Amino acid sequence: LGDAPGPARDAAFPDEADRARRELNAELPEDVRVLDVRRSTRIFCAKTNRDSVRYTYVVPSFVLMNRGEAMKALKKSKTEAEEEGRNGEGGGEGEFGDLPAALAEYRLPPEKMELLRQILSLYEGTKSFHNFTPRAKAGEAQACRYIMSFRAESPLLGPDAVEWIPIVTVGQSYMLHQIRRMVGAAADVLRGTRTREEFGRMFNLDMETSVPTAPSQGLFLDMSFYRIYNRKADAKLDWGEIEKEDKKDEGVTEKISGKDIMPALLGQEKIGDVNAPIDWQSSSSARGKWLAFRQQYIMRHILEEEQKERNFLQYLCNLEQYDSRKKD
Repeated sequence: LGDAPGPARDAAFPDEADRARRELNAELPEDVRVLDVRRSTRIFCAKTNRDSVRYTYVVPSFVLMNRGEAMKALKKSKTEAEEEGRNGEGGGEGEFGDLPAALAEYRLPPEKMELLRQILSLYEGTKSFHNFTPRAKAGEAQACRYIMSFRAESPLLGPDAVEWIPIVTVGQSYMLHQIRRMVGAAADVLRGTRTREEFGRMFNLDMETSVPTAPSQGLFLDMSFYRIYNRKADAKLDWGEIEKEDKKDEGVTEKISGKDIMPALLGQEKIGDVNAPIDWQSSSSARGKWLAFRQQYIMRHILEEEQKERNFLQYLCNLEQYDSRKKD
């Protein structure tokens, strides 16, 4: 599955951009699409020219359920499955059948949604995320990351009526497992297994703690942004002038407040006072293709995979044995 609807790819294309897009798509599988073709400067690089990225993580609301309530529902479901196994009706010891009704019907209350948004907002800014990756230690430069926005969007219902919460983050860059552990730590607070005070100390250099890694299933790269590149291209500067300005642009994104609400699922970010297009010229045509691709392939894949594999249900079961007070 092509799990990143918005990343750019640099290449040289003929002037007939739309024809190039159609011909490329004719050779690609349906879940890998070229959504738009834009001319760029000769030395443009999709990886090094981007100044921020947006990821989306969708999580079923029952993962944020109070621990006691969730464990009660899981225990009841397990008992029923074992009873069915003894009666020869399917199931078996230690197995779960369908998603327990108490979990499937759970809806995140408004007060807990507000708490989730408050917790997620604490990730914003430049902080040490040494507790959120296995590849960095406290005090190392690579552990410091700048997060522009981290927020929960309005809930949506899957095909089986399970409620899902889209969590959207925009930052300069992320480390291995960082977003998945950030979601896991926030879920700990809502489940009541970690206090807000403990959560707030996780960025301190003298604080080391274990953080559960949420399933990879819900995470996908949503968009890459080229704000600085676009600004230079729009100004029509020649590249000799641009290279002279490179040092002036260093650290520009650190100065952005990043406090604006991100209408990420609508396809356009607002960062500070700058509207960042989802592509070179905010093409409505490309935007429509991108939204359709994300809904048809990525979101559908995530929701259907959970129905088949129950990865989030298994994650919730594993949390019962997970000691979130010890370092990995």
